[in-house]
Amino acid sequence: MREQLPLEAKRCSTCTARKPIEDFGIDRSQKDGRSGRCKACRSIAEKTSKQRYRMRHAEQVREANRKWFQENRHKYAIYRKNHAMRHPEASLERQRKTRAKHKAQRDGYTVYQFFDSDGEVIYVGMTCDWLQRQKQHRIKPWFPEVATIALDKYEELAKARASESQLLRQHRPRYCLRLY
Repeated sequence: MREQLPLEAKRCSTCTARKPIEDFGIDRSQKDGRSGRCKACRSIAEKTSKQRYRMRHAEQVREANRKWFQENRHKYAIYRKNHAMRHPEASLERQRKTRAKHKAQRDGYTVYQFFDSDGEVIYVGMTCDWLQRQKQHRIKPWFPEVATIALDKYEELAKARASESQLLRQHRPRYCLRLY
């Protein structure tokens, strides 16, 4: 004989645990109006299903993500900025971890040049953390124009600044806002 449960509780068809009715999602096709699986079991099943799909279709997922990011680059930058403003503690912690990671990779100063497809210098800059600076440039509206990048390493800040200044005066890149 089947066990009858009061309306306040229900048995999950997956984990077979007796749980309060609120732990089951709404499903109007069922007699009691609730899903047969509890929310926890349903969540696990959905996550594993998504993981299986992503593993089977890894290249398609990667391509779709890349395409979305290219089309929504500015939206994503705004989202990140707003998120950092809403969650300053998490943002500061993430920045601290990133800086610590990149600090170990620093080896002086980098003067860099971005060239377009015609070989014209479109941007010149200097940084002590090339990886971080490159990420910052990737969200700029002009970054898709970049065809090649040239890097020059310097141990001393004064030499790096002099080189950057010389390149700015020599090429007058169109996306540099700094005065020559």
